[in-house]
Amino acid sequence: MIITKELKKDLANRIAEKIKHEFSIIHFSGNLADTINIYETQEGWAIEIPAEMYDIDLYAKTGRIQYLNNGLSYANDVNTSGGFSQKHKNYINRCINKAIEEWLAINKIIGRVGRNG
Repeated sequence: MIITKELKKDLANRIAEKIKHEFSIIHFSGNLADTINIYETQEGWAIEIPAEMYDIDLYAKTGRIQYLNNGLSYANDVNTSGGFSQKHKNYINRCINKAIEEWLAINKIIGRVGRNG
């Protein structure tokens, strides 16, 4: 089976959707999920989670996100720590694995991995 450009894009979209779903119920502001970008590169598709740092105190008081403009993302910190709720530890690997399993099943690739065909 040839993995086409469309299949690669579909996998990237599924990964992004799994991450968004991960944060659909338990989240502080929703900023991490809201900032996910998918874009094409020469190698295929990339998923970026800018999740730029913002003034947490201001958000808690006003509900308004004001970015700190320091270019730093907190997406990896949430992956490591689990975030404020500590429920999101290792969310990146978990979401990627769920998306791959779903993508393989939907595209009937299971059983063919490692074969020519």
